[in-house]
Amino acid sequence: MKNYFIIVGITAFTFFAYLHVGHASEILVSDGETAMQVQSWCKDIAAAKINQDGTFLLHRTADSGFCWGAFATIQILSKSPVSRNNPTPMLGLCPPAQSTRIQFIKIFSKYVDENPNLGHVDFAHIALAALTDAFPCSPETQSKTKNGEQK
Repeated sequence: MKNYFIIVGITAFTFFAYLHVGHASEILVSDGETAMQVQSWCKDIAAAKINQDGTFLLHRTADSGFCWGAFATIQILSKSPVSRNNPTPMLGLCPPAQSTRIQFIKIFSKYVDENPNLGHVDFAHIALAALTDAFPCSPETQSKTKNGEQK
């Protein structure tokens, strides 16, 4: 369990660092985990058979643990506002309340498959691009007054 929290912490730090680099149109070649690397680590989760009750079986490995932890962080941060005074979603994506971590992983994996030219790019950029495409925010969510309040 300790390793899980370490992975989640490192992943959270990585995401905050990448958020300051720029948008998907300004993507740089990776000097960390690439989208293709992480996709390979997530393949067992993306292919897992999901039971009717939402459960699934998965053999735990370091790779699947990294994948699960990375997308746990994304899922948590996707529900977080920029600040108390600015309810804009921190990551710029607006998934429905019933969305699941496996759904996030499958969306990311499909995006990498459909954009193989981006496989060498930083994982964080590609994950955010894939999920932002899948779960765009409405203009109402994005628009704010100068006071940081929703219009």
